[in-house]
Amino acid sequence: MIELCRQVRDAVRMQSCVRWLHLGLCALLGTLCGMAPRVVWAEKASPVQQAAAAYAAPSDSEDEKEAESDQDTPRRALERFLAQARSGDYFKAAEAIQPSSTDVSDGADKARKLAAVLERRLRLGPDELSKISDLPTGNLSDGLKHQDVIGRIDMPLGSETVRLQRLGTPGARRWMFSQATVQRIDAWYERLEDHFVLETLPDALLGRGPLGLLYWQWLALPLLIVLSALGGVSVTMVARPLLRKLLAAREMWQALLERQRGPLWLLFSSLFSLLLLPILFLTPPVGQSVRALNLIAVEVSLCWMAWRVADVLTTRARLLEWLESRPGLRGVLPLIRQLIGIALIAVAAAMALSELGLSLTSVMASLGLGGLAVALAAKNTLEHFFGSVTLSIDQSIRVGDQIRLGDVNGIVEQIGMRSTRIRTADRSIVTIPNGKVADMQIETIAARDRTRFFLTLGVVYALKPAGMRSLRESLVKCVRSHPKVWPEVVRVHFTGLTDAAITIEVTAWFQVTEQDQFLEARQELLLQILEVIETFGATPAFAKALTQPASR
Repeated sequence: MIELCRQVRDAVRMQSCVRWLHLGLCALLGTLCGMAPRVVWAEKASPVQQAAAAYAAPSDSEDEKEAESDQDTPRRALERFLAQARSGDYFKAAEAIQPSSTDVSDGADKARKLAAVLERRLRLGPDELSKISDLPTGNLSDGLKHQDVIGRIDMPLGSETVRLQRLGTPGARRWMFSQATVQRIDAWYERLEDHFVLETLPDALLGRGPLGLLYWQWLALPLLIVLSALGGVSVTMVARPLLRKLLAAREMWQALLERQRGPLWLLFSSLFSLLLLPILFLTPPVGQSVRALNLIAVEVSLCWMAWRVADVLTTRARLLEWLESRPGLRGVLPLIRQLIGIALIAVAAAMALSELGLSLTSVMASLGLGGLAVALAAKNTLEHFFGSVTLSIDQSIRVGDQIRLGDVNGIVEQIGMRSTRIRTADRSIVTIPNGKVADMQIETIAARDRTRFFLTLGVVYALKPAGMRSLRESLVKCVRSHPKVWPEVVRVHFTGLTDAAITIEVTAWFQVTEQDQFLEARQELLLQILEVIETFGATPAFAKALTQPASR
């Protein structure tokens, strides 16, 4: 019994081995049979099937082998298409579009419409083009094999992609717009705001001129500028009378309004230009540049307006009674006015650079380095500028003062940021840099409270000592009795004896500060002194008058 069981077990094991050998043999035969039809099909395929297989998307292993021979990339294909379209060669640009018919003109029309769509719906500047793959295999990280998305077109039901597809035979593959993209060109084109203009105007006006503008846009641009200017003038003429009525009771606001004609015209003209700009149907890059110029004009008009306000306020501030008693602060007003102007110019320049797309941080850094170089190169200019600041704060001289500065004697007409101008008695202008003025000894004649009178004369020896004493007392009374002489201090003394005469010195101060008044008073006093001398029977041997402006 036991022996019988062993025989059965061995038989089962043998049968299992045979079964497994049979299954392995069947699998090997099946594999060989499956390979044979594929080889035969490849050898027997028709020419059409062979062409379809050639334009089919290459496998991953083929990508690596053909990368060296296939040098066309998505970025190059797009740049080539845009360049051909912008030059007006739409038949050449149509080579990047998969043809939907055998009509060559249909491909050129598709290329023209697609170029119009891309220019108006996508931003394809240098920065955007740099993000598109420049590899023959395209962008492999987006999960799309042999296709690259270059942008999206907004449509009512959502955004639609614009794609390039890699097609062609091995060794001569090209990137072309995908079939799905070509099928959507007409729908995208019909949704352009200016597609009726592109279809209506003749081809001569649709050519591309300078700065990326079409010829019809160049013709319409002067008309837009004229309309904007007329609109700005009209609104300014209507707004200013209305504002005058609203601000009739406020004199300050009336004065500010009178100075705002130019800034208001520029502001309203720029706003009108922004409103009329959409009728030109500018492409995004050109439209952005033109809008930036309009915004710069708006910002310049606002800074101009602020400058006019500062000018009116500083001018009227000089007339305040509170500042009349504080000449130091009153003299600083011209410098404050000039500094406000410089600050507004800097603000306008910074906003203009920002509108043009420049980074203010980098500009400021560049200005910091450039400022150091300018400071070294313009050392004298900076010295004169800080000299003007010192003169304004110290108030050593003011506009209208009569001063003596070295050999120059005259009236200060202007204290600028760099130099001071002095009008001399000969009516000529002497310009002295502020840096030198701040270091020089300044004699301000206008600051004196009295004008000194000094006279030296000789009297012949015709009088005895008692007569000379009486003469001196009479001269003191004569000088002190003059209505314009300061009576507190009058000096008349005999100062020397010569061979021919005795010398007398007369010193007094006239209570006048103007030069013309001093000359008149001195003339009257000299005649009175001569009358006193003649009354005593004396004779002047010589006379020498000298005046020195000073303060006691």
